[in-house]
Amino acid sequence: MIIISDYTLVLKEDFGVFVESSENSHICPVCQGTLHYRDSRPRIRKKEGGTKEQLMIRRFRCQNCHAYHNELPDCLVPYKHYESLGAAVPEEGISPLQEWNRDSRPLTFLDAAVVSEAFLHHEQRKVDRGACISFRGKRYETKPSLIGHTVEISYDPAAPEQITVSYQGMELFTAMPVVIGPYCDKSPALPASMQEQTPTTSRFLDALEKRHEQNRRQMADAISFAAYRKEADD
Repeated sequence: MIIISDYTLVLKEDFGVFVESSENSHICPVCQGTLHYRDSRPRIRKKEGGTKEQLMIRRFRCQNCHAYHNELPDCLVPYKHYESLGAAVPEEGISPLQEWNRDSRPLTFLDAAVVSEAFLHHEQRKVDRGACISFRGKRYETKPSLIGHTVEISYDPAAPEQITVSYQGMELFTAMPVVIGPYCDKSPALPASMQEQTPTTSRFLDALEKRHEQNRRQMADAISFAAYRKEADD
């Protein structure tokens, strides 16, 4: 690509705007050979505000290495369709400030969740019979309905301990790591009625006392005929 600063924009009917220069030949930037005019080609120019126009720029061919080079006016940014806003474009390219100033389009703010999704890593795991998956030497709990199925997991390489599981037809959910505590196999507590207690009485003595109470009541309720016979003798 060849950047020129001495040129004239000429409007030709039915052809468009041509970039005319007094230079008929140039030096090849690749092999330093001689460039000769080959043809003209259209180039879109986007002005500030979004309006477009078509410029016809010249194309040259090197007689030595046979490479093609476009003759680009300095009002255009190399490899872009935007105008340079009157600033001179250096040979090494456009500066970041020029890149920012030339673009008049409004900024589009993306959703943070959408942007973060683009940086997540994705892998596939098969859910075992315990409804768990294995990841980096650890086991993570999923859902019993996924047993035997292959699911897709996504995670942030900077925080791999948080894993999101996705499966067709199900909502995304976070897989929790399986935690095995020191007392994970401890027997559940027995009800109070089944726990060991210090005895305060005896079932055998209680039975004897109950039987004695029943006999006493029966004797109290019995009719004594001895009293009736004594009254009769008198």
